[in-house]
Amino acid sequence: APRRPAAPRVAKRSARGVEARYAESAAGRWGDDVVEVEAREAGKQWEPLAVDARKRTAFFATETPGAPVAFRCRAKNPRGVSAWSKLAEASSLQAPVQGGGAGPGYSWRQTTN
Repeated sequence: APRRPAAPRVAKRSARGVEARYAESAAGRWGDDVVEVEAREAGKQWEPLAVDARKRTAFFATETPGAPVAFRCRAKNPRGVSAWSKLAEASSLQAPVQGGGAGPGYSWRQTTN
């Protein structure tokens, strides 16, 4: 079976979601490993993500702006699958709101027209 990959890193965050970057998997004697990436919002089920193999990234669209997201990845080849990597965690950004907004631990007010 392939070796367990390093934890993915958070590459970009927005109010729409979070993008993670994973390390390129080394080619073994059984050929190139394929990397699978999964993500979930806190308290929800893991979801497999489509990956951009050229950029080595995967994007997770959040249902709620500001939601905490966890990513994990594993390698797969003809000899089997690795263990899941350690988790990478981040939160999507808050959505901008005309006039201000509030949420757990923050509030802001827009005063410029």
